[in-house]
Amino acid sequence: MSNKEKAQRYTRLAGDEVFQELLQDVRDDAVSVFLEQSRDDEAIHRARNLIDALNTIENKINSIKMDDLVDEKRKSAPWKRLKI
Repeated sequence: MSNKEKAQRYTRLAGDEVFQELLQDVRDDAVSVFLEQSRDDEAIHRARNLIDALNTIENKINSIKMDDLVDEKRKSAPWKRLKI
């Protein structure tokens, strides 16, 4: 699958309200673990890993989208090679 196809699919996914709601609900659940004093270290560790995973997913989506934008810009702009 090309970067262009991935970017289109990821953009649709990122724009999906249900997907965004799911990410936010999972993140809120993980954050609530930090706010409860009765949680043990293992629960806090799992919550931290979950938040890291969500951030990784969001970063991957944004990275693919940005790569596609850069590729499009390179194709559309009149680039000139510098002669040394």
